[in-house]
Amino acid sequence: MRRSDVRREDGAWVGLSLDVRDRSRPGLCVFSAGRRLLLAQGSRPVLLADVDVHHEGVDFWRTDAW
Repeated sequence: MRRSDVRREDGAWVGLSLDVRDRSRPGLCVFSAGRRLLLAQGSRPVLLADVDVHHEGVDFWRTDAW
């Protein structure tokens, strides 16, 4: 990551610019779509979940990937 100051023409500082090139993906990622959740390790699904419509419970399925 490279960072640099953003300045006006008169030299006054107005902000910070970040240039992110190669950001690595974390080991565990959580994805969501509506009431459904997916926990993945890399590209492998680890846990799938479906939240109840009234938020009164969660059904989940664990894979053997982890």
